[in-house]
Amino acid sequence: MLHCPPSRGPPAPPAPGKVLMLHGLEPSQFNCERVFNLLCVFGNVELVKFLRNKPGVAMVQMGDEYAVERAVMNLNNSVIFDSKIGACVSKQPEIIPGRAFELEDGTGSFKDFYMSKNNRFTSQEKSAKNLFQHPSRTLHFFSAPPEVTADNFEEVCDSLKLPRFCSCKIFPPKHKSSSGLIEWDSTPKAMEALVVLNHHLMRQADQKVPYTLRLCFSHAGDRE
Repeated sequence: MLHCPPSRGPPAPPAPGKVLMLHGLEPSQFNCERVFNLLCVFGNVELVKFLRNKPGVAMVQMGDEYAVERAVMNLNNSVIFDSKIGACVSKQPEIIPGRAFELEDGTGSFKDFYMSKNNRFTSQEKSAKNLFQHPSRTLHFFSAPPEVTADNFEEVCDSLKLPRFCSCKIFPPKHKSSSGLIEWDSTPKAMEALVVLNHHLMRQADQKVPYTLRLCFSHAGDRE
């Protein structure tokens, strides 16, 4: 008589991965840096790789699976540059660099961001300061020059071919830099601004070292 082992139930689902798949990226607007600009608000970005035979598709290795979950939850089915974005967890546990190629803007299809100073969740202290917010039409900016004005932001947006914002509120400068809120008339336009304007270098006349502008989503003042 055969003795069957006791049933252990269905197998446990695989653990969530650290690699994110992005589909629908407008090829004329995205490169590795801009993918980083979009995803760094959800967690640390380690590697970005565009796929040669699939235009508009990129793999992104994040610092942990929670960052991937946040990105999927907040980016899937969103619209950026009039293109619907698909975001899902990749079956691959890690990114294998492979042979790089040139994207439409002439930059490389692969980039390592492990040591980037623009990653915002590299310690508990930094993580506490970078509280996550869901996408909205209002962006919080910080690390801007102390004398920055709304006119400066208009000039930058025009030079980068971004849509004009609806309002700009600048807080009193602290620690030799300034911060504030910039509001667009829709969430997709604010997301475009995050992609293009995040980590933009802003110079001040009497300073040799530029300020690295940092952006994240905010619901303060958002009327939607």
